[in-house]
Amino acid sequence: MVSNGFLLKIIPKQASTAADIRARIINAARHLFLGSGFRSITMADIAQEIGISKKTLYANFSSKDTLLGAVLEQKFDQIETDLDLVLSDQSVSFSEKLKVMLATFHRHIGEIKPAFVRDIQRSDGTLFQKINQRRQCIIRKSFGRLFEAGRQEGFIREDIAVPVLVEILVGITVNFVTPDVLVKLNMTADQAFSQLMCIFLDGILVKKHP
Repeated sequence: MVSNGFLLKIIPKQASTAADIRARIINAARHLFLGSGFRSITMADIAQEIGISKKTLYANFSSKDTLLGAVLEQKFDQIETDLDLVLSDQSVSFSEKLKVMLATFHRHIGEIKPAFVRDIQRSDGTLFQKINQRRQCIIRKSFGRLFEAGRQEGFIREDIAVPVLVEILVGITVNFVTPDVLVKLNMTADQAFSQLMCIFLDGILVKKHP
């Protein structure tokens, strides 16, 4: 007969293994979906990528759409976590925070390849709507905090309210960094966001003269 103490030791290990498998599935799907698009990638491709059976894969995610949702959730959660770490560091100046935040955005957006953008363009619109809503929330939260810090340190123009600046940035991003526009301009999401931020920041930062 197995003691209760032995069972308590076994259960956490089983839970950890299940969580590890789920994490591996999401990481593999993220690499394949964002790099090669999600339309051409099958569940069999993902199972083969990490060496598990399709049965195990479907036991964790009932469909490719469900898995895609988990991938996007993980992606956005990571972006928010990375930005929060930068913004929460009180020892870092506004200019340094801005530099690191932009680098963080470039790194995350750079993971999204043209094939994924094209697949979003060909979807029914619901997927892009969900992505857009989460993207707007992140911009409002993160850049709102950043611009407030910049205003206090004298880097952000005082003649425009911070909420207005944030909504301008949201509006530009929503209308410029979209699948249709990226395809039309033959640009990656990272290239489009970089150019957008250069133009936007040039208009709101206080010019420091030596």
